[in-house]
Parts: sequence; structure tokens; C-alpha cells
Amino acid sequence: MKKTSLIIMAAALLATACDKIEPNADGNYATFAGSSATWVDGTPVANPVQRAYVEKFTGPRCINCPAADRTLDAAHEQFHDLLVLVSVNSSQESFGAPGPNSPDMRTDDGAVWEEYWGKPALPAAFINRVDKMYDGSMTTISTDIQTVTDSDPVVALEGSVSGSSSLSIDINLQFVQEYTDPVTLTLVLTQDSLPYWQMDGTRPVTDYVHNHMLRDVITDVWGADIECTGAAGECRKATFSYSLPEGVDRNWNIVALVSDKATRRVLNSVVCE
Repeated sequence: MKKTSLIIMAAALLATACDKIEPNADGNYATFAGSSATWVDGTPVANPVQRAYVEKFTGPRCINCPAADRTLDAAHEQFHDLLVLVSVNSSQESFGAPGPNSPDMRTDDGAVWEEYWGKPALPAAFINRVDKMYDGSMTTISTDIQTVTDSDPVVALEGSVSGSSSLSIDINLQFVQEYTDPVTLTLVLTQDSLPYWQMDGTRPVTDYVHNHMLRDVITDVWGADIECTGAAGECRKATFSYSLPEGVDRNWNIVALVSDKATRRVLNSVVCE
């Protein structure tokens, strides 16, 4: 991953605990407290494009997941940085349990997201967290990705990250259109090129390459509140501090999502560079 030494702002970090919180009385799923930061005035985003965020649920014991991977890999080649991928290892034992001589890639944060979707049969994927599920080999997903990337963004988003193990993550966003509902920012750690066991149809592959794998959610699992009015033209920025977890020392990426707080629909996303 490209790392830049540019620091676009200095913001005060608000430290919060990482203890699990029980579901709220209104039926919301369990969340996890994470890093948050102070928001200040930002600058116009240099490249105000709409990206498609694909959240895919997978598992080493899911025999059809590699076919979906191949479809999404081809889509990534087609759309490049306009497509942001995060692969979530299923918490369901029948799909997500690790294979022989492989680490367990399940995460508590991923389990919360999977629960939100009702623990679907795998493979399963969602674009921008809208309630349309893609499954099987996902042959139709590229058409819908194109529709998203061809649209005008409500929020433009850019991010950079500096550091090797202790990171400074800079986020800058601009409201291209007015959007006055509350919004959140979610920061996600992913990792590529993990050569672990995977079933591919009826064939076990001992060194299958897993990409875009969720390793950690840096903010609260549903995001940190963005302090803004949502007026068209408003620019906001913040810096988040984060230390990489043990064992994640290469091929990592930081993904940023801006979402509607109530519906959790992703308004835009970016891989920070």
C-alpha cells in the first residue's frame, strides 16, 4: 500500500474504550466503541467521484465463494479505484471456520455486520449497503456497479495515511449536494494476499489468495459521527490515530466509508493512500 507522509491537519484525538456494548432497546445490533476525532473545516475534494462499495461475506468453507471472488476481481480490474471491496469472513461455523493450518479470520466487527444482514447464505454481497443481495457467481453485479459509479456523488471523499505501525489517517470530505440527515465515517482495516486454505467447489486449495479481508474496524463498528451541517459545498476534515494490530504488518489498506447514520447506506467510500 502506498503511504504518504502528508499530514493535512492536526486534530485532537478522543480516546474511547473497546468494550462490547449490548444491543440497544430500539433493536439496534451490538456495536463496539472505537476511535473518533475532532472535525474542522476542510478543503474541496480534488477528485469528486462516486465510488461503489461492495461488502462481501465469504468463508474458507464456502464452496461457491471463489467463483464470486473471480467475478469481483474482474470487476476490480474494470473499475479500478472506483470500486472499493471489503471481504468479511463469516461468523457462521459452517462457512467461516478456519481450514487446516490456517488462522481464524473471523472478527467481532464482521459478525455484527453479518448479523445486520440476517446471516445470509454465502456467498453474499451488497453494494453501498442497500437492501439488494448478490449471491452465487454474482454475474450481474458489474452492471449495478457501473450504475453507481456513473452517478453524481452526494459526498466526495478522499483520505491519506502515514506511518508504518502507528498510523495517522487523514480524511477530507465535501458535500457536493445538500444532505442534512446525520452521517457517520467508518474506518476499516483490510489485508490482501493472505495465502490460506479455501474450498473451491469440491477442491481444497491450501494456498488460496484471500484479498480485501476485514481485519479490524477502527472507528465504532457503525462509524463515528461527522460534525457537519450537510450544506452543499461544506468541507470537513479530521485525523484519526491508529496502531496496527499484531500480525498485520504488510499488504494492508485503510478503507473509509461515509454513511447515512439511520439507514447505514454508504454514500461514498475510498481506499486511503
